[in-house]
Amino acid sequence: MKKFRFSLDIVLKLRENREEECRIQLGRITAESERIRKEMAGHRHLLLTTGAACCPGDFQAVEFYRNRIAHELLELGNDLEKNEAKREKAKEDYIQAVSQLQVYQKLREKRYKEYRKAAAVQEAKMLDEMNSIRANRRGMIYGN
Repeated sequence: MKKFRFSLDIVLKLRENREEECRIQLGRITAESERIRKEMAGHRHLLLTTGAACCPGDFQAVEFYRNRIAHELLELGNDLEKNEAKREKAKEDYIQAVSQLQVYQKLREKRYKEYRKAAAVQEAKMLDEMNSIRANRRGMIYGN
């Protein structure tokens, strides 16, 4: 019997590549969100610790610095919100890609099982034929 060949192998490979690309994209966006969160934590820490022991002459400079940090913190919050929206979209794309890939993988497995079943039937037929030929030969040799 000829070797198993899945007729939709090209489509399966494309689905595998798409799933991998979506997974990588989701990872990149998640990493960016984590970076923004860490940066926000650093800015919060700066807001809490800046100006605790400052001189009276430096008070205005410290307030300007704290205001700038607070403004950057708000911008980072907006960036995080936008990035989380991107992350949700990437997550939906990834889930869709995985489900499409699973459909083709299950179809491939089903067709492979059918192939193996047909191969087993053909092998059994071939063995039966060989046994009947052998039995006929024995009958001719031994005169039965």
